[in-house]
Amino acid sequence: MSEVNFQAYKDIRCCFGSAAGVVLGTKHAAGDTWEVPRTSSFTMPMLSAPLQVGDNHSGHYGQVETQGRHRDDTSTYEAAFTMDASATTILMLTQSMFGDSSSAAALTPATTSGAMKDAVASATHNTILFENGGSDASAVDLIMPSAFPTSMTIKGDLGTNGGVIQCDATYWSAYRPEETTLTPSAYSHLTDAVYNMFTNAATVSIASQPFICTGFEVTISRTLERVLQKATGTAIPFGYTQTSPYEVTGSITAKRDDSILDLIATFKGDSSGIAVAIGGGNLNLSLPDAMCDVSSVDVGSTPLLVTIPFRGFAASVSASIIDITCT
Repeated sequence: MSEVNFQAYKDIRCCFGSAAGVVLGTKHAAGDTWEVPRTSSFTMPMLSAPLQVGDNHSGHYGQVETQGRHRDDTSTYEAAFTMDASATTILMLTQSMFGDSSSAAALTPATTSGAMKDAVASATHNTILFENGGSDASAVDLIMPSAFPTSMTIKGDLGTNGGVIQCDATYWSAYRPEETTLTPSAYSHLTDAVYNMFTNAATVSIASQPFICTGFEVTISRTLERVLQKATGTAIPFGYTQTSPYEVTGSITAKRDDSILDLIATFKGDSSGIAVAIGGGNLNLSLPDAMCDVSSVDVGSTPLLVTIPFRGFAASVSASIIDITCT
């Protein structure tokens, strides 16, 4: 007889556990901090292992069982979230992304997430609790332990979502997700004011030239990889390693006007850093040393719009690549 239980997407609540002394490989406890951002969409991981197939043999045309091997020593898991952007939500993400939860959160070339070794304490990893996300009638929750974000995006568009500014975040873990039951002792609902394009992206400039912005996005990303497996069959890694630098990229979409010609040297490409500033009110994103990439004109819009991609750099190894001020 088929099982009768099922899960509904809207019944699942996404909670992010954190605490200073929890070691990598251990899930956060009910009494730790559990933050609940306003999440509008998400994906969930599922316990699984990649299947690797050995070379085919001559003399027959089938694959035999001995060729198959589940490589749980290479398993990794991802979950993606879209959240309404507020000060507490952005600073929750910057804390996990690069270890700074204070405004202005500054990313420099010297920034790290700290220790990422199994059984070593870390203040920057999260346990992600998908309440009511378990597949079993008794193990009603799904837990993604020891997760770090590999990318976070702050974005807004005047034409969608009522101008609400949002955060996209992708979290990654090499530890097995667990179906269990976990009820936090208390929840920290992130209910502070949500940022909006109409009030919090009123000022956009490149090299001090003002633009009338209709949309923007800024992404901080990095690559993490798992380090082998401690013992065969356990799937427990030795830890994680960051195999890329932090990269800060983004774009603005704006009205095409005099500011374009005023920046012609930048668009021609003079390899000189310029300041990009996006914000207004209580949210400000500052890239003090950025360079523009290949831009494009949208001829299907009225008026014509231009999309200007950019990449953030640091003027020195101790200087900021991006500063995020949110209050």
